[in-house]
Amino acid sequence: MAEVVLGDHPHAVLVAPHEGRVCRGPSHAAQEFHLPDVGAAVHQLRNGGDVELTRPGNRIHEMGSARMGRDPDTSVLNGWCQAHEVDNLFVTDGSFMASSACQNPSLTYMAFSARAANHAADLMAEGRL
Repeated sequence: MAEVVLGDHPHAVLVAPHEGRVCRGPSHAAQEFHLPDVGAAVHQLRNGGDVELTRPGNRIHEMGSARMGRDPDTSVLNGWCQAHEVDNLFVTDGSFMASSACQNPSLTYMAFSARAANHAADLMAEGRL
């Protein structure tokens, strides 16, 4: 049985003050965009506010809980985002990604979803799924 633990990872807590310092620095790109949540957080940090970690899912994309890999002992999904142990299960949210960059990962999710769907369709046409 899997154990799911929801909360701030100790590493996230340790890096939060650094993120606050980075956000307080000059960022012309951040000033040009008007994103409600991110804009409010950057404004708070730039004005000397404390760095507050929000509840999971509020302003971030959780990733890596169903990692992709070749070895079923160290990963949940194969290279097609298909579960090693359940042939008809494909996971195409952020779970398959072990990390992310600063950009929004939504287009990556969509690309991997399309790729996984095409693979599933091929498997069904071959009678393997």
